[in-house]
Amino acid sequence: MTDLTSLVLHLMAIDREIASSGSVMAGESMSLFDTVIEQLQTSGGRVTIPRRMVIAALCDHKGHLSVADIERHIKAANPGSTLTDTTIYRILQGLKDLHLVSQTDMGDAGIVYELLTAPHHHLICLSCGAVADLDDEYLTPLRGRLHTELRFEARIDHMAIYGLCQQCAQNAAIQQTAE
Repeated sequence: MTDLTSLVLHLMAIDREIASSGSVMAGESMSLFDTVIEQLQTSGGRVTIPRRMVIAALCDHKGHLSVADIERHIKAANPGSTLTDTTIYRILQGLKDLHLVSQTDMGDAGIVYELLTAPHHHLICLSCGAVADLDDEYLTPLRGRLHTELRFEARIDHMAIYGLCQQCAQNAAIQQTAE
């Protein structure tokens, strides 16, 4: 049996398990998976086996994932998978174009991807690397001004803003006054 055949049989078994039990992943991940698949179909995207595997990896690991993280998850869940990082990257770009996935440069953590369930943002310290969440309400006025003043519809889904955290800013100020 070829790797592709075993992969198709594995996914068919998953589909049968979903149909019989209503769940294959932990609790809400399955409903999230179904929602993303439905959004993909609604937006005209094809539901291919590789796309299903990438979406499943994103659903299983809520949060930021690199292409390498997604590839590791897929290979762990489907040992016969021959999905390459290049293919995963192309799938992620397609899902990003459909507004299903966000892509963010998280500094030292690199480029990460996440299912786009709601806009959220991060403050990243350039000194210590600390990451803090930033509520979307901070960017709502920016979207409004861009629309009103420039007639620009900004897509600000998942943003990283770089600077110094409070502690590092204080340390920098102390060091500057000491010099």
